[in-house]
Amino acid sequence: MKVLPSDKFRFYGICILLLAGLMLTYSNHFKNSFHFDDTHTIVNNVWIKNINNIPKFFTDGSTLSSLPQNQAYRPGLTTLNAVDYWLATKDPLNIGADTFYIADAGLKPFYFHLSIFLCFILQAILMFLLFKKLLDLTLNHKWNKYFALFIVALYCYHTALAETVNYILSRSDGFSTLMLLLAFVIYIYFPAKRKYQLYLIPYIFGFFVKEPTLMFAPILFVYIALFEKQADLSKIFNKENWKKVWGSFISIFHILVIGGGLYLFSYFMTPKTNVWADISRWDYLITQPFVIVQYFKTFILPTELSADTDWQPLSTIFDIRMFMGIMFIIGMLWLALRLSRNVILRPVSFGIFWFFIALIPTSSFFPLSEMLNDHRVYFPYIGLTLAFAYIFIYLVILKDEKKFISSVARKIITGILIIGILGGFAYGTHQRNKIWHDDESLWYDVV
Repeated sequence: MKVLPSDKFRFYGICILLLAGLMLTYSNHFKNSFHFDDTHTIVNNVWIKNINNIPKFFTDGSTLSSLPQNQAYRPGLTTLNAVDYWLATKDPLNIGADTFYIADAGLKPFYFHLSIFLCFILQAILMFLLFKKLLDLTLNHKWNKYFALFIVALYCYHTALAETVNYILSRSDGFSTLMLLLAFVIYIYFPAKRKYQLYLIPYIFGFFVKEPTLMFAPILFVYIALFEKQADLSKIFNKENWKKVWGSFISIFHILVIGGGLYLFSYFMTPKTNVWADISRWDYLITQPFVIVQYFKTFILPTELSADTDWQPLSTIFDIRMFMGIMFIIGMLWLALRLSRNVILRPVSFGIFWFFIALIPTSSFFPLSEMLNDHRVYFPYIGLTLAFAYIFIYLVILKDEKKFISSVARKIITGILIIGILGGFAYGTHQRNKIWHDDESLWYDVV
């Protein structure tokens, strides 16, 4: 399809406008302080203060933190912190000493925030490439690049992501997600090169930053089944569909094996002093269904954000909240299976599956110290954003495209609605940035 110069100009103009808006949205966060786990992984961590220690990070998990109970094998994360600390000591932008950490030249939060934000922008580019490919496989529409851009913007401006972008140690969520997306883009854009397994490089490094990268394999399985094999997952036991699903599984089996090996390696490399959580695995598990409901609600209306939610675990399966959560999960998964029947609605199905698969590391059998954290939605919300945004696109434009094109009023209302949603999220994010400025502002908001 030939692209007219005016269309190119319009598209890149919107890209620049959205990027400028995103930079303005986060313009007040670059000097926000270190918080929570930043203290023992960055501020008081002597290992990151010498960049020559990087090789040791990959052989000694105790280098992650100054607190024995928090030491774990995440050498990629420690490396990112060490590089930013080193860059801060050089201070190439002449930022000067931070008022909170005058005695330590490497403790300039600005450089940590800058690298995190640049990775955030790179992630947005990869998300655009991913969504554009999904849309092209679903419908050959001349506006696909605009649809993909809208989905990316909805995600990047979302208020719930502010914690992950502001909380420096949550870069583990951000960077591991970036690596997963890079692996995804390499896989889907270079099918002829898959035999070289190049997509495994970011996958493996992403794991060394944080374990949720392992979800690349099951998400890729769903992608292959829905978009490459064209399987109807609602009829999985149909002979033809079963062959497609089995073929999809075979395609990712080696990634599962490698992931299992990485997990075992990490387990044995984790210091014995590590304590993930002092909570019953069962109590944590039965609490998570309702936590997932809360995450879903937060996507639609991010009004209860908090750096410390202090949710308490449920003590019985007869709690009405668990029942609500289970019903919600069953209903959503049924919807995902149902929508997989219709080729044009498969992006919604894929997005729902992404959301639930991405929550497995934090909302299932693996107990963590907190029942719920806002930064845990960073990775899952990619799928949920895709699902919601595509439903919007389908209902407003695709379902009756001729009427949309011919109606000036519809176009104006749609434009106002999109600007209103993005503007509202941007305003909320800008306000959350202020809350993360220092400990006083953060705990004032928590209380």
